[in-house]
Amino acid sequence: MARIEGMHLTPLGGGDVLLEPGEGLDPGDPDAYTEPLLAWLQAQRARRLIYDIGNVALVDRLYYAWLLRLERLCRLADVELVVVHMRPVAAFALARTLDGPPPFSCALDVDRARSRPPRRRAADATG
Repeated sequence: MARIEGMHLTPLGGGDVLLEPGEGLDPGDPDAYTEPLLAWLQAQRARRLIYDIGNVALVDRLYYAWLLRLERLCRLADVELVVVHMRPVAAFALARTLDGPPPFSCALDVDRARSRPPRRRAADATG
């Protein structure tokens, strides 16, 4: 397991990585995480980042902005972002702030996220 301040990162095998946010994660300061997380995902040759937000009580505009930034980072690294364990209250709050579907996938839990067929990578699509 790797640790970036505020995050627990666990390689699960097959290119899947679990990210569990800790109490020290500051969604208002995404720049603090961008470079180390990108480097770590690339070093792991990650294909899918499974983000467990089970301990996040509410997905407000600030937290949604963090998720959007994380999704852009994942897209840059050609990694699929799947959010799991979203509480019903958090999902409801998120739905109220959205104008359309989020750019990331959601799954009920880690096992279901891992059982999904992987998204086609950009390199696979061109060759």
